Amino acid sequence: MRAGTAARRCGIPICVTTTARNRSKASAALSLLTNHARVLIAAAAAPDARVRDLAEKTDLSERGVLRILADLESAGFLERVRVGRCTRYEIDSRRGLDDRVGKPIKVGDFVALARGRR
Repeated sequence: MRAGTAARRCGIPICVTTTARNRSKASAALSLLTNHARVLIAAAAAPDARVRDLAEKTDLSERGVLRILADLESAGFLERVRVGRCTRYEIDSRRGLDDRVGKPIKVGDFVALARGRR
């Protein structure tokens, strides 16, 4: 399975992927979170972070993070708010996730769980 195929097929943001940037195929680790989920969690943890900071934290390219932020914004998971020359990412914590497996979970609960605050 190609990288990102599972994420496109089952939706944002929970899915299983088997790729990791800067790792060989032999040492690629299993990740239970998509890149979309990783960026969402990083943006929730640091709403004032620059795209460069989010890219560094998630081990993704800046271009990839920009694309993912646009995806998350168009899906209604977050809103970009301009504050002077900076951008702040506000997460809609009340929005539900479509995990297609268990009972519905809200974005805020997912982020809290992922950050160990549940």
